[in-house]
Amino acid sequence: MKFSTVFVFATTAAAVPWGNWKQWKKPSTDCLTDEMAAYIQERSRVFQLKADLAEARAAGEELFAADEYKQYGHSINSLRGDALGTLVEPDGRTYVENVLSAPPLARIDSLATLHNCTHIMEHWDFYGVGGPQNANIPVRGFSLTKVDLTREIQPVVWRQVEFNSMQWANNTGFTIEFPTSGPYAPAPPEK
Repeated sequence: MKFSTVFVFATTAAAVPWGNWKQWKKPSTDCLTDEMAAYIQERSRVFQLKADLAEARAAGEELFAADEYKQYGHSINSLRGDALGTLVEPDGRTYVENVLSAPPLARIDSLATLHNCTHIMEHWDFYGVGGPQNANIPVRGFSLTKVDLTREIQPVVWRQVEFNSMQWANNTGFTIEFPTSGPYAPAPPEK
């Protein structure tokens, strides 16, 4: 995807007002503002961290629960053994329920957040993927979020999520083995 507009840095200040997405939808607004982008990112964090399950559900339903919502991610597909390009989540309700049923994250560090009129890009570290035993082990990744400002509710249309697949797999209990042949196979022990 090519972005022809200039990205603007969006801060995620603690002063982001809580409330419903509708408060940000203004008839004259056809482009994400810094405040709108920060609001979406903060509500997304509430949803992903799940510190308060009722608040996490409210945030997830506010942003993502539309039937039309889609999630993509080669990283997830490769871990699941699905073909690249396969939908990760076919609709918003499934996505919300799947996130809420996973262990909460310990924290999310936003390394950079950029947005244009319709997209938000975030570079992040997730701590605690796979459970509390991984609270100090980061998984680094990116999320590209498409927002439709004409929607009165559930403004997020789709997300593309990519991350360090090997660390995510390790944190969630996959067995990682070196190949037995080829350029990445361990060198045989010296005799």
